[in-house]
Amino acid sequence: LHVRGTREVVSATLMSDRGRAIRTYAGNGTQDLKLKHIQRDVAKGDHWYYWEIRQAGNSKQYRGNISVAQGDLAWSSPHFITVE
Repeated sequence: LHVRGTREVVSATLMSDRGRAIRTYAGNGTQDLKLKHIQRDVAKGDHWYYWEIRQAGNSKQYRGNISVAQGDLAWSSPHFITVE
């Protein structure tokens, strides 16, 4: 994972297709975060994962998800894997 935020990156959480957090990594006090995650205990079949990124500060809250575009949270595109 390589994240370049608009503010300090506070954390990066890897989320599974089962809707649970796999692991949360702390930021390093900068706007950039690079890390490598290896998942060894993945069941056979098709899976997807995504990253939830949290930046420092809070955003103004709007109805709907417009706050995402203006705020302290970001999500990656999903990563698809097949385990045989």
